Amino acid sequence: LAVNLLLFVPIGAIYPFFAKKKMNFPKFLCAALVTVVLSEALQLLLKCGSFDVDDVILNLVGAAVGFGAFALCKKMLEIRNVRLAEQN
Repeated sequence: LAVNLLLFVPIGAIYPFFAKKKMNFPKFLCAALVTVVLSEALQLLLKCGSFDVDDVILNLVGAAVGFGAFALCKKMLEIRNVRLAEQN
């Protein structure tokens, strides 16, 4: 269970980082869902795993955790930059 959860945490940080426009959570969730379903389908086609709804849910939760961590870090950096600008 933990592997399925942790496997997609980086996706949650990578997608918004490389998005050209600001990515909100619903757009991110759609992009993550497509990625997760494609990866599960690829496992099924290559016969190196199984297509499981539980895996899809856990992978999406992991991606959402990564998105939340990215958003939190971004907000902390913005606050830090504002404080530094006020000091100067």
